[in-house]
Amino acid sequence: MLPFGPLEVSAGSIRVAGSQLGLIPAPMNDTGAVTAQLELVDGSSVTIDGTGVVIELLGAAEDIEALPPEWAPGWTPYNRALQRPALARPR
Repeated sequence: MLPFGPLEVSAGSIRVAGSQLGLIPAPMNDTGAVTAQLELVDGSSVTIDGTGVVIELLGAAEDIEALPPEWAPGWTPYNRALQRPALARPR
């Protein structure tokens, strides 16, 4: 059973309209077949299937580790037309 309210996610993946996303983009608001597999900070996991997705971040942003500047996330939300999440780091 999925807990009610916001979830603290530690890892996971999401597939939207057949496209597997390497990172979970936030914010995101999209429609289409969605499967999200999430690992929660409490050690539990959940798989969610649906027909649309809205992802929002809550609370103040925190730095959890120092990363190279070229890995800095963009501010553009996920764009399915480009078939890539805006937050993916360059390869």
